[in-house]
Amino acid sequence: MRGYTVEKTMTEALNTLPRLSFRWLGLNHFSFQEEIQIAIKPYTERYLPTDFDSSLILHAIPGSLDQKGILPREAFGVSKELVELTKENPNGGFYLEVPQGKRILEPLYVQYRLSDENDTLLDQSIIVAQEKSEITVVVEYLTTSKSPVFHHGLTKVVAADGAKVNLIRLQRLGANSVHLDSHYVNVGPYGSVRYVQVELGSKYAITNYLGRVAENGTANVDAMYLGNQEQVLDLSYHMIHDGYRSESDILVRGALKDKARKVFRGTLDFKRGARLANGNEEEHVLLLDPTVKSDAIPLLLSEEDDVQGGHAASAGKADPELLFYLMSRGLNEEEATTEVVKASFQPVLDLLPAGLRKDIENELGRKLVYAHA
Repeated sequence: MRGYTVEKTMTEALNTLPRLSFRWLGLNHFSFQEEIQIAIKPYTERYLPTDFDSSLILHAIPGSLDQKGILPREAFGVSKELVELTKENPNGGFYLEVPQGKRILEPLYVQYRLSDENDTLLDQSIIVAQEKSEITVVVEYLTTSKSPVFHHGLTKVVAADGAKVNLIRLQRLGANSVHLDSHYVNVGPYGSVRYVQVELGSKYAITNYLGRVAENGTANVDAMYLGNQEQVLDLSYHMIHDGYRSESDILVRGALKDKARKVFRGTLDFKRGARLANGNEEEHVLLLDPTVKSDAIPLLLSEEDDVQGGHAASAGKADPELLFYLMSRGLNEEEATTEVVKASFQPVLDLLPAGLRKDIENELGRKLVYAHA
């Protein structure tokens, strides 16, 4: 990482669909309506935990691991431009390896705090779970000031035969920030990876997830988001079934208020040889104001005959009868709306550690009640 500042301007479109088919809607990809510049400079805050199981291999900023065959050769991420930039100039991130047969029951916490001084983060992280191991990793992004910050995260998860990885990512950056996330997940035979995503901040929140699932492997995505003010969310999930009896499930819950905009792109992709594979994708969003905009593109691609794939997307207002019932029990309209949103998010909230779940519930309440939170 160089010790001086260089500005890079983003030029490529982001989150391009694996099959271009919605040109008339203008939803084949996402493009910023303003110039976004990235400062290449150090990040100086401590972010890794100081206390963790000594059997783990954990160290900061892994560098060019793609040369060791850990990063995939295929294209992935929000854009090739950003992936290459972060691989070449990481100022954060970590390499984590869980030994064969080791089960780590306590979550491993990684926290990035962006500020006026540390306003740019390009983190490259690798999680490798060896055979029949298990771990939960929580990665959180926060801001400590109201100044705009930029983040792009490049994350690779490898779950070997029979391994289990839970990755929880929480994004709570300031309202003027840009948050971009690129994920590649490789699930081995009989392995499982659960990716839990919470998006509650940033002016732009852009996610790209690409998963590959081998025979008898399982990949889950459980995501929730709240868009308010003029926030833009663009969420892309592409699940590739490579193996026999592979399974996947994408569940996304959201709520939009004020003038927020969101695009959901979900793709189930069954490759030849993925016989008896089972995949499902769903997105459900509550539209809390008539000025919001929500688009969803659920795709099914298949080269194999004997598979099961389900997809669904719904968008609508909060149930007025339920709001009336809650208000008749003493809640005002904002409080009743908050409870309805929390109930919708409950399947994702239940996957968070208890302390974090309480923090997220409190922040949901604050953002839903106060127009400019």
